[in-house]
Amino acid sequence: MSKTQAGFGQIFIVFIIGVAGIIALVDLYVVQAINNISISLANAYDVSLAVPITSRLAALKQCPDHWYINQMPSTAGASPKDQYFVLGGKRLDYQRLDAEWVKLHCQIKAEIIY
Repeated sequence: MSKTQAGFGQIFIVFIIGVAGIIALVDLYVVQAINNISISLANAYDVSLAVPITSRLAALKQCPDHWYINQMPSTAGASPKDQYFVLGGKRLDYQRLDAEWVKLHCQIKAEIIY
């Protein structure tokens, strides 16, 4: 293999890595835009966002205004329904936001309420 062919090979690899990075950024931008649109539509039409979502990919990746953990004693025991977020003045079920993403990226701590 000549030096020219090796140089083109290296350029091609850098090009492929660059394209992959651009695709990843576009994907992140699209997901964030969809999340913003869903919040805007829900607020405009006063629709509850408290719909359970099982897929982590579909969960919103946004920082909430508040995160509450209800520790009021109950006969049923603790469950994820005992936690909820507040985003834009609206209560969201715990499953509606990606809680792991919130823990990593947001400057918010869960507030315990009784």
